[in-house]
Amino acid sequence: MPSLTIQISDQLLERADRLAHEHGVSTEVLAAKAVEKVVVQTLELEALKKQVDGISREQFEKALDSVRALNAPPLPGDEMPDM
Repeated sequence: MPSLTIQISDQLLERADRLAHEHGVSTEVLAAKAVEKVVVQTLELEALKKQVDGISREQFEKALDSVRALNAPPLPGDEMPDM
């Protein structure tokens, strides 16, 4: 597997080390997961932008109205438990 060398501040490295330790992984795994998350989120945002590109305001409002229609009381059995 390819490797990547980065330069970060000592303070950030200490925090990353501590966080990785708390989660039972190496700092390298933590950093790889963070990069993976950013890449996936960026790709998802780009895909979403492509989906909405060219949608009219009227189409947007119609879709929003269908979401608003879902704002109803929960069906029996779907209620949140009392805490």
